[in-house]
Amino acid sequence: MVASLLLLLVLLVSIPAASGRKTTSTTGGDGRDIQVINDSNAKVDIFWVHPTTRELHKSIEDGILKGTDAVINSFKHHEFEVQEVPRKSTGSCRESECAKAHFKVTTKDEQRFIIAADFTVTYQDTQTRALEQAKRVSRECPVPTTLLEDDNTNSTMDEWTACLQREIEATLREPRQEVHFQASVRHDLGQRLVKHACQDQERFPTSISTHNQTLLNLGPGKNPTMRVFFDSNDNHKVVLLERFVSKAQCQSLLQHPSNSDGTTLDWAASQKDATVSAILSRIYQSLNRVLDHKVPISDKAFWKHQKQTQTTTHFQIQTRTPSPDDEPHEFVAPPNLLGTIILFCQVPTKGGAIHFPKAGTHIKPYKGSALWITYQAPNNNDNNKQLLDDKNVFTNQYVQCPVVEGTEATLTLHLPMIPNT
Repeated sequence: MVASLLLLLVLLVSIPAASGRKTTSTTGGDGRDIQVINDSNAKVDIFWVHPTTRELHKSIEDGILKGTDAVINSFKHHEFEVQEVPRKSTGSCRESECAKAHFKVTTKDEQRFIIAADFTVTYQDTQTRALEQAKRVSRECPVPTTLLEDDNTNSTMDEWTACLQREIEATLREPRQEVHFQASVRHDLGQRLVKHACQDQERFPTSISTHNQTLLNLGPGKNPTMRVFFDSNDNHKVVLLERFVSKAQCQSLLQHPSNSDGTTLDWAASQKDATVSAILSRIYQSLNRVLDHKVPISDKAFWKHQKQTQTTTHFQIQTRTPSPDDEPHEFVAPPNLLGTIILFCQVPTKGGAIHFPKAGTHIKPYKGSALWITYQAPNNNDNNKQLLDDKNVFTNQYVQCPVVEGTEATLTLHLPMIPNT
């Protein structure tokens, strides 16, 4: 019985590690995002070690300042070398020789490498952190010796169970508090940048994409380049698709408004048009690629769902020109959305950037490009709906900066969650 209780204890304290930030694998099953924490008393440089030549390749251009951390995109079994950076004031390190250390990426999730003051590197992952938490709970609530005896009392068991419950709740509370704190800080800092990002659009640069990929077999048209700007590994993504829609396709879409003022395009009313149908099919195929083929529905399933629910989903047609009264327009996704796609048929010569304050991402779209913003996994459940209201979902808020020069013409589609049929 005691052995079973201890096993349960280990499983329970493993929950925080498993429910935290997941490793982003943008390059395949071997890809790993690793966190390097610099707790030493000096700035450090991180180098990838070539497995054959042993040549060093710098992984972080500016290094890691003491007391800070960095995330590196890597692969399992990659080896890294940590080097102490000489102080600017003296041009030398703390000792006669600058300290060095090595570490290697494993196959585990959420790997963390902590550089101590003496330049030893401590390794952590989901399993090691869970076991350490289990040991901590065991120290605070040791197994009463009377439980091993035949005449143990229920009161002893109750006291031990109560102790375990208190410690486990405290263990679960700590990572949740850390996540909420970091999310709040990131959200508040991002909000402060919105005004600066839109007012100084020419000097505020487009974010650097984490990886690029050419998407093949999306039907008629050029193969678009997929540029991933943000990926939380929970299907919260910001992805720009270059060369997604042609000039002729844009004209066809913009010439089929379903209302008198030309601000919307009804999917169902336009599906008989070959050009519109081709774009809709291309949209769904690209969404499957963006979400790693996890979308359980097709455009046909969408038509069926729309007919059954008697709802109408529209492309929102928007044309913007410079206006002295134009302010940054903020959109916050409601909890029933899977994602949003924006087609850029015309882009202004100045202005018109899309800014994600919580994700720290800034994008200046190209003519003919499409921007996919996904908010949750394709599985429709109450947990996902609750997540959309949480600050931890960094993609569910974006700001469209004003147009400064030229004209912008876009079509925006907010795609709802649709049950798998």
